[in-house]
Amino acid sequence: SSITKFDQALQLLDDIVYATIRQASSQEDSLLVALLREREKQIADGDPNPLTDKQIRDHLLTLLMAAHDTTTNLMTFAIYYIATEPGLDD
Repeated sequence: SSITKFDQALQLLDDIVYATIRQASSQEDSLLVALLREREKQIADGDPNPLTDKQIRDHLLTLLMAAHDTTTNLMTFAIYYIATEPGLDD
């Protein structure tokens, strides 16, 4: 089949993100809600190119991946530091 495991995983991720966008509550305080409010403001201001669901998805996934990478780097450094610093492992 021409659909790879990567394509299937990406489709699953997209399905989850788009469902989350559709179900977001304006009562929440989150990045997603901030992006949706910005889109509403753009529409109200007559912006001919308000944020699309795909642009919102792209922003969310970029930040998710950046946060994951930052956390991974922090944990790697912390474990390295603990392992190489005498007396910290006691």
